[in-house]
Amino acid sequence: MHYTLGRQRMDDDDLVFQYNQDVSYERNFTRWFMMNCAERAEFGEQAYSQDEGLKVFKQFINGRAS
Repeated sequence: MHYTLGRQRMDDDDLVFQYNQDVSYERNFTRWFMMNCAERAEFGEQAYSQDEGLKVFKQFINGRAS
């Protein structure tokens, strides 16, 4: 299945965030944050502020390390 976000065509695999060890923490956060904002908009939910998003991202990253 394919989805179109803006001009970029995405596969299902592109819609699941996976932390990339080859890029910075900030780059991973930016990618996750953009994906999360798009997902929340799709479901009619208000997007996180960047500060709120960073808190959620930290919890997400810490949770996957456990």
